[in-house]
Amino acid sequence: MVEKEASMLILDREKLETQIDQQRYYLLQGRIKQTKDSIELDPHYSEKGRRFHDDERIAYMIMGYIVDETRDSNGQSNYTAANLKFLSMDTNKIDIYIDKAVKESAGADYYYTYEKEY
Repeated sequence: MVEKEASMLILDREKLETQIDQQRYYLLQGRIKQTKDSIELDPHYSEKGRRFHDDERIAYMIMGYIVDETRDSNGQSNYTAANLKFLSMDTNKIDIYIDKAVKESAGADYYYTYEKEY
């Protein structure tokens, strides 16, 4: 399966808010805040701009990864399966997703900074 950028994933925010465990989602945002500053960023992509500092956006990206991994055979989003996967994840697995989303956010901030100069 080809990995998609989080920015390309379109989540149904209403389904995300009604079918994903909100308490766990808020805990995810807290975990992001706790761990993000310890993540080793590539010095070339280490901008810490708006995307990097937006913990809610990073949590939304992570849910996008999980929803994308649980799509059914027709490619439809399966929020119930995504919620079950999300609820069953341990902190080590969640930290892998946080690492990925934070690095993508810092990279996007970096490229956007230089894109404005052109």
